[in-house]
Amino acid sequence: MKPRGWALVTGGSAGIGLEVARGLLRKGYSLILVSRSPQKLKNAKYELSRELQKSDERQITVHTADLAEPSAADELYTWVKSRKFDVEVLVNSAGMYLCEETLVIPRERVEALLWLNIRSLTTLTLLFARDMAERGGGRIVNLSSYSVYMRYGYLSLYGASKAYVRNFSVGLSRELRGKGVIITTVAPNGVDTGLLGLPRRTARLARLTGFLMSPARCGRIIVRATMRGRRYIVPGWHNYLMIPFLGLLRPVITRILVKNTAAEHAKL
Repeated sequence: MKPRGWALVTGGSAGIGLEVARGLLRKGYSLILVSRSPQKLKNAKYELSRELQKSDERQITVHTADLAEPSAADELYTWVKSRKFDVEVLVNSAGMYLCEETLVIPRERVEALLWLNIRSLTTLTLLFARDMAERGGGRIVNLSSYSVYMRYGYLSLYGASKAYVRNFSVGLSRELRGKGVIITTVAPNGVDTGLLGLPRRTARLARLTGFLMSPARCGRIIVRATMRGRRYIVPGWHNYLMIPFLGLLRPVITRILVKNTAAEHAKL
């Protein structure tokens, strides 16, 4: 198969990012997977390479970068340009999750969240959007979060960072109308990536009842929405229906989140 172009996926070694990358590969794109873990990138490349035929012209390349570092986004862009990869699809999936008492979170973790969830995402979006606009087209996917509807304690930093992603991305998409660049903003609810630290039995029950979505299903929804040019989605129709009731559910959901969230699962 001849490639449609290059798709760059941050956080592409696991979870939602890996599944979006899989979906884009099946749509005909070559892949650039970015993550801070060389071993996870190696495993992801091996897994996705199994879907390629011997005569396939599509490629999968990986690049290690910790986008919580201040210079990482600019360095990633420079690396991509130096290899003359014209990125047709950018997926900003890398992110950091925090659900803890805000006043006791170490400053370095707060800074890491701000760099990863806000600053690096903004830098990559603007740099690649300019290139896409000059070429006359391209697609960007920015992962926000369902937490934008959950103004709960313990989620104050994370929720605020994802609200920024939503507002920035939706607003910029309106500016880019007529330039061929479409930004799809995604606000997933619970996805079974292990991020919440739920016991496996609880996670399986939550998936069966629809409270958790599998990464594979979420990835398929995101890729489909991206190809259709959707500008904002909340994966799962039932999640739309729940939005008016989130205020009433706040005490219960907060207790569950605080009890089950583990600090070692902070980064995607």
